Amino acid sequence: MRFNDRPDPIALLRKAEAVLNGTAPAQGLQKVPTPCRSVCTMNRRSGWCEGCYRTLQEITDWTTLSDDQKRQVWKQIALRVQGLRP
Repeated sequence: MRFNDRPDPIALLRKAEAVLNGTAPAQGLQKVPTPCRSVCTMNRRSGWCEGCYRTLQEITDWTTLSDDQKRQVWKQIALRVQGLRP
């Protein structure tokens, strides 16, 4: 993947904010939408997916997490993205 092909982290931050304030639309039967953006490339330095900023453990656990736990993952994503802002 070339650098210019990377998903926009600001768009991910906006989605995280929408999830956390309850304005994000549900996806099918899921009340809390998945952060997956079909990039699925792990960054070796950070340990986060370059598309959704989740750890491999968070990705693996996603389907078994409660809605509250999923919101906590979204909160972590928002913090990670904010730390990467220039």
